[in-house]
Amino acid sequence: MSGGYIYLAATGCPTLKIPVQSADIASAIFQQFRDRNGIAASDMTADCGSVFADDGTIVAKVSYNGRVWSPQGLLLQEPPAPVPAPPSRRRTRRRGPRDPLAG
Repeated sequence: MSGGYIYLAATGCPTLKIPVQSADIASAIFQQFRDRNGIAASDMTADCGSVFADDGTIVAKVSYNGRVWSPQGLLLQEPPAPVPAPPSRRRTRRRGPRDPLAG
């Protein structure tokens, strides 16, 4: 995939056409849309997750689970692995031994 856009639409959500350059990006964008809006598969419109070339032809479809499929229904790609969250920067203060006589 060299360019085009992913179409995203679901009940109660904004309809979006977001430019994408790869199947990885299309899958990641779709999953963010799904998760941020808390949508179920039954909330999606018929073309939600469809990836279109610049000329309007459908080149792929991202399914609810993030897999990318060809228009003929062949699996093209599994969803990319989620990026782990960075470790917390919150520092915990180390405390020395407690004084048993302190109140």
